[in-house]
Amino acid sequence: MPEGISLAFHGAARVVTGSKHLLQVGSTRVLLDAGMFQGPKRLRELNWQEPPFAPRSLDHVLVTHSHIDHIGYLPRLARLGLRAPVHCTPAAYELAELMLLDAAHIQEEDARYANKKGYSRHDPALPLYDTKDARRALRLRKKQRYNQWLRLDRKGRLRARFLNAGHILGSSFIELSVPLGEREIRIVYSGDLGRFEMPLHLDPRGLRRSYRLEDIVLVATIHDNHIGGRGLALADGRARPGLGDADIASHLRPRGPSDKEKRRHGERDGDGDLDQTPPAQAKHTILGTNCSHR
Repeated sequence: MPEGISLAFHGAARVVTGSKHLLQVGSTRVLLDAGMFQGPKRLRELNWQEPPFAPRSLDHVLVTHSHIDHIGYLPRLARLGLRAPVHCTPAAYELAELMLLDAAHIQEEDARYANKKGYSRHDPALPLYDTKDARRALRLRKKQRYNQWLRLDRKGRLRARFLNAGHILGSSFIELSVPLGEREIRIVYSGDLGRFEMPLHLDPRGLRRSYRLEDIVLVATIHDNHIGGRGLALADGRARPGLGDADIASHLRPRGPSDKEKRRHGERDGDGDLDQTPPAQAKHTILGTNCSHR
């Protein structure tokens, strides 16, 4: 990573939940997503550990969408001192209220039932967070429209914008403009990417600018390291949970759809204009295993 910029992975690395990625540019600290770990007990127990960063030290939280594995840790962070604004699209803003209040209710009910039946090893069993914590987190939300740059530092040189990811209502991937001396680099964080030509969602938006060798792409992947049916293939590189400076780099190479994928999407031969030529030049690809939901 360039000097003065660090990127740490605190979830969604070799697992598909708990998405939390901490970007620090100078003194500005930005958390990309704040998801809960879900699934096996060994993963759920990670939610109870102290976060590897001080919630009160964060300047901004950028949320790609309102699934619990991307926002479900916000009430816990709010309980532990988070005061930073939580930016998301208007639709994600609305969905977050439904999702977080429901998640808090489930936490409370699970604790109540464990105490009633006496099967918890804790006495009393406690929720990870409660409705008060969820409401505290919801008060931090800020609406940010698609494709509008948001200033994240005082000079306005560190900026971010939300672009349609086509995953669920209000979902986005995030493009950040990061100052590097007198220049800038771009960091693109995919979140969860949707599929093309789905009846209930718009297609994921393409990126139309030219990308340079120092630009960085954080990619949501599936088991074969492909994004959806018409995405990118990665040459090498793996992310590790709790990685400090993001020193995993690989060259990004374009991949056209296979014949099977063409049939799945109803494509014709030669129909490959996916607006993805520019990212093929990005030098650094940070590969997590936060799967695109298909």
